[in-house]
Amino acid sequence: MKRFIQLVAVLAILVTVSCGKKELASVDGRVFTAKELEKQVSKIDPAALQQYGENRIKETLLNRMIETELIYRDLKEKKYDENEDISRRWEEIKPDVEMTYFVNEYIRHEASIPEKELKKAYEKRISQFQTPEKVKASHILIQVGDKHTDEEALSLITDVKKKINPKGTNFGDLAREYSEGPSAPQGGDLGWFSRGQMVKPFEEAAFSLNRGEITSEPVKTQFGYHLIRVTDKAEAGRVPYKKAKTRLKYDVYNNLLKKEYGVAVYPEKASLEPSNGIVAEIQKISYSYTNKAFLEDLSKWMNRETMAQLFKNADALYGTLNDLIIRKAYRHIIDEENLRESESYTSFMEQMKKEYLVQNYLDETLFHSVSVTVEEIRTFYEKNPSLMKNLAKQYGERFLTDKTFRRSKEKEFFPYLEQQIINNKKQHLYDNYIIALKNKYPVEISVTFS
Repeated sequence: MKRFIQLVAVLAILVTVSCGKKELASVDGRVFTAKELEKQVSKIDPAALQQYGENRIKETLLNRMIETELIYRDLKEKKYDENEDISRRWEEIKPDVEMTYFVNEYIRHEASIPEKELKKAYEKRISQFQTPEKVKASHILIQVGDKHTDEEALSLITDVKKKINPKGTNFGDLAREYSEGPSAPQGGDLGWFSRGQMVKPFEEAAFSLNRGEITSEPVKTQFGYHLIRVTDKAEAGRVPYKKAKTRLKYDVYNNLLKKEYGVAVYPEKASLEPSNGIVAEIQKISYSYTNKAFLEDLSKWMNRETMAQLFKNADALYGTLNDLIIRKAYRHIIDEENLRESESYTSFMEQMKKEYLVQNYLDETLFHSVSVTVEEIRTFYEKNPSLMKNLAKQYGERFLTDKTFRRSKEKEFFPYLEQQIINNKKQHLYDNYIIALKNKYPVEISVTFS
């Protein structure tokens, strides 16, 4: 399920690339163009594109688009979309989906926002678009202290270094086998980091390396001895205005909207007791937002206890009230400009309904019966040498030899393992389902991402 969850998470954030109508793939005649893919990419934070790689994200998104279309075609064939309960629930969430359309489509791609206002906002917030020098590195750690003396640790890591092949391509495998750090299961991968995030000796060594290089000698820190391999580097710089512009549109549009419509909020007048007192207003359309209406809107997303906490935080209360009154202005614009008749609205809502049906089917049908027993969890970790090794690092060597002691610690790590097993089961079901659908509906992919 891990890959599926990542795909859903990535799709939920939409973003522009440059190939227009070039056909990238098709599912049973339904063609996906570069323009569609680029629209999905254009709302992703540039930092995320840098961290994960633009091509990797594009490939993930395109696969997700293909898989969603495959499932949707299967659901249409099963008349799943005609289920009354599912249709009713879609209508209930539709107003919120409209707000997503307004923010992600209308504001970002259609609304008229003066270029000078966007440039002014860019210059004002320029510090937010500075990107520090970063490295992406992996390491192998042999600890010093309870486990090894300084001499033992140095000897052990020197032996590991001798096992690294000339190109360093087996570094991850060696990290999984020998590293005593928490990143061992990930092949020692520490991800991206900038200066100031690691202890000084480690930082200096990592930033002195070029892409693909490994430290010539073990690096000593307070944690022990490290071998460090830099897998990627990014120089310090600045996100250019053209790429930053999409991120600026939401705030600039809202500021202009509040001025034009005379939007005002009065959080000091809000209370937990329903009343007809005015807590916000939109002067241009003579709309008054009462405290009673505010509480009714809040109740759709939070219980009374959470509401009470909200009212104790002045900044959070102001932000929530501001967001809700702005939504009222959005709805007025949708109505006034007949946006529901636009092609972009129709296309967006159709896609979101498709996503809703697919996710609903996966959660309530395909994955409905997925569960895990205590014995499954025990078998999973006790027959997994590297997992047992990592747990022993946390609980001591006694964890490996004393069954009673091991059982006494299970409540601490079982929830994590339970979710991991459930996710694995879901991923297995999902993968098999997609394979079956690809055999049922013709899929063609005419692009590769390298």
